[in-house]
Amino acid sequence: MPQLKDIRVKMDQLTEVTISALKDRSRFKTNDPIYIADAVRIKRRSGISFLEYSIERLEVYHASLGRFNYPDQHPLFIKNPPKSPVNRVVPQSDVVDFGIGVKESLIKFYSTIPAQLCEAGDDPTTYGQAASKDAEIIELMNERITGIGLFVAQSKAQSDPELGKIILDSEALRSSIRDSAREDLVVERARRVAEKYELSPDLTEKIFRWLIDRTVDVEMKYLQNLFGSQKRS
Repeated sequence: MPQLKDIRVKMDQLTEVTISALKDRSRFKTNDPIYIADAVRIKRRSGISFLEYSIERLEVYHASLGRFNYPDQHPLFIKNPPKSPVNRVVPQSDVVDFGIGVKESLIKFYSTIPAQLCEAGDDPTTYGQAASKDAEIIELMNERITGIGLFVAQSKAQSDPELGKIILDSEALRSSIRDSAREDLVVERARRVAEKYELSPDLTEKIFRWLIDRTVDVEMKYLQNLFGSQKRS
């Protein structure tokens, strides 16, 4: 089980990689059709956007390498990842899989970002590059929210069992697991990295505040499930 200090190092690394990817996405136009179902034709598929298809294909590829065998890795789109032919050593984990996910809220939030990040317009020659970069960013956000959120919640459950007494009081639980000073440090670091990559610090702060809030939501759901199941057993 990773320690909180190790998880925070990983969060800082994800901050850098995510902002770098956002900078890469900003080089392409908004390319609105890639977010609309059936606007980009895909053989033998219907009712799916090019973005969704890109995420799905990326996850299938990652599953083939064994990514989703790891307890901190959770696909957004593929419900039953294909088994990997690769024999990889998977670390032991105390984290329980309660099926907590953020697919709908993450896709909805991210769909608002390109208009604030990119030059308006449509360039069909860059649909593939734009959609693949979108998929990469969304996967990074998902890893930060879900993967890290579950580990942080498990760590907090082990270090503070008293949290189990307040799981029915959502406001008290939320207050107990939040660290506003730490959150402000995360946001300030993100703003500094954004400046380095010549991205809007204000937009970057908006994105990271949202990521923090959703991570707290995941932590709460996990703690409520974990302590709730213990009380029922």
